[in-house]
Amino acid sequence: MDSKVIQNIIHEILETGEYTLEGMAHHTRIPFDVIYDAACGVMAEFSITPWSRVVAIYLQVKPEISNQLMEWLLASSDRRLPVLLSTINHPL
Repeated sequence: MDSKVIQNIIHEILETGEYTLEGMAHHTRIPFDVIYDAACGVMAEFSITPWSRVVAIYLQVKPEISNQLMEWLLASSDRRLPVLLSTINHPL
């Protein structure tokens, strides 16, 4: 599933026209062939560092997504944020 998710994220970034695969590789400091394989769905899994770098680009080119996420976190901070933070600090 991870490879499909990152593949979709990369495709959505490319659809904005703000980045090419080469540009994503340069900006994230991830080798082009790794980005290319992920975009093609060839890669079995992505480590957390490339994941976070690609997601950072995604949030940059899709600010409405980051705005929705922040609104959700702020609106539900009394209940869900502590649960989310405890999950991050103590993965299953």
